Amino acid sequence: MLNITVNQPLIFFIFFTFGIVTFLIYLPLEKLINKTKINKVLLFIYDTLFCLIVFTTFFFLLLKFNYGQLRFYIVISTLLGIFLTNKIFTFIVAKISQRRYNRLS
Repeated sequence: MLNITVNQPLIFFIFFTFGIVTFLIYLPLEKLINKTKINKVLLFIYDTLFCLIVFTTFFFLLLKFNYGQLRFYIVISTLLGIFLTNKIFTFIVAKISQRRYNRLS
């Protein structure tokens, strides 16, 4: 039981990193879809496949590192990784856009 307790920070970090990687994969794909303006059927298929890949990877990581036990801190760490990456990249993109806009003006 002590071994499981000692591994919790590592498991938190692994799923936090999974949230970051998930968002970093999703972000360019979303930008590509917005620029190409594909139809709704293909968009539905893309979203379904992406969700299946993410949930399959999440389940595999859950089995590999936490013996298949879904804990609250695992969900929180994954969502925190996605949220923080979203906020950081939104801030960085806004700053870059602002600098380019100011340079053009």
